[in-house]
Amino acid sequence: MRNVSLASITSVCCQLGLACIALFMAFGAPLVYGQSGSPGSFYDKNYAGAPNISGQGMQLPPQDPAPVVRPKEGAPPAQKAPAVASVAAANSSRPQPAQPRMRITLYVASNDKRHFEEVMRTAFKVAGKNPSVLLVEIYHIGDHRNVSDAIKNEAAARKIYLGAVHRPPQRLNIESSPAWVLRDSKGIHIVEGIMAIDKCIDREGEYREPERSMFEVPATPTAGVKSF
Repeated sequence: MRNVSLASITSVCCQLGLACIALFMAFGAPLVYGQSGSPGSFYDKNYAGAPNISGQGMQLPPQDPAPVVRPKEGAPPAQKAPAVASVAAANSSRPQPAQPRMRITLYVASNDKRHFEEVMRTAFKVAGKNPSVLLVEIYHIGDHRNVSDAIKNEAAARKIYLGAVHRPPQRLNIESSPAWVLRDSKGIHIVEGIMAIDKCIDREGEYREPERSMFEVPATPTAGVKSF
């Protein structure tokens, strides 16, 4: 009888234990995991992408403000870069250099040193007198030994090309030195045997017809006119 009673008691205890486990699983588990949108999940649906409207949930740590760099004592104040608009306005208010309207090519004989130097002085004077005139190039024909270093340096300083050729271009039909080839808005003008070439150019850098007397060659040869 004692053995039967112990077995009955053991069976009853096992049944009670299983019943307790079943009750815990039915009512205790939801309280442990908390309420959720779907069974078996810890967070609501789309938790990671949902905006934090209520202010609850994960918050990013506050960012430290940028450090303030203060000038050292005694250092000059930092200069601000000028605005692009102000720089453009300042540049536009400056007077713009006049654009040359006439370009000159000169052919000059260099066999006679006196004649060559006289023509070169005139050419440099004309190049620096009128901002509307640009003396581009000078070609000397004859003896290159009469071209001094001073003339070469002055031509280089004025950015004038100085070169030697055997003869003027045949298409220009040039016979007398100096020969000025003037290019303006109206075309090409060739003036030969005239030293005072500035009388053939107005202030605006345009060609003007010189007086006929300027073309007359004097009976006695001078340094002013030579033949190639």
